[in-house]
Amino acid sequence: MNEQELIKILNKCWDEKGFLFQIRNNRNVDFDLGNNLVDDLKKFTLETNSNLINYKLVRLIWFIPIFLTWQKDRLISTDEITLKKTEVLINKINNEVIKILGCP
Repeated sequence: MNEQELIKILNKCWDEKGFLFQIRNNRNVDFDLGNNLVDDLKKFTLETNSNLINYKLVRLIWFIPIFLTWQKDRLISTDEITLKKTEVLINKINNEVIKILGCP
C-alpha cells in the first residue's frame, strides 16, 4: 500500500462511518473497523529510496495513538469489554505507528 492509499483510508477513519469518529462520539463502536485500521497500517511500506514521508500522512498518523489514549479515559465510564478492546487496539496501533514513523 502506498502513501496516497493510506491517506485515503485514514481520512475515512475520521468520517461519520469511521472507527475514529465512532470512538470520539461514543457511537456503537465497531472494533472490526479498528482492527481493519491496524491491518491497513501493517500493509503500508515506505518507498524503497525515500527518506521522506508525505506530511499529510504524518498529520493523520501521529495523532491517532494520542487521540485513542484521550478517548480511553472517557471510555472508562463505559463497560469493561469496550475499555479492554480499546486498550488492545491502542497498543497495536502504537506499534504500527512506531514502525512507520520510527522512534527518537
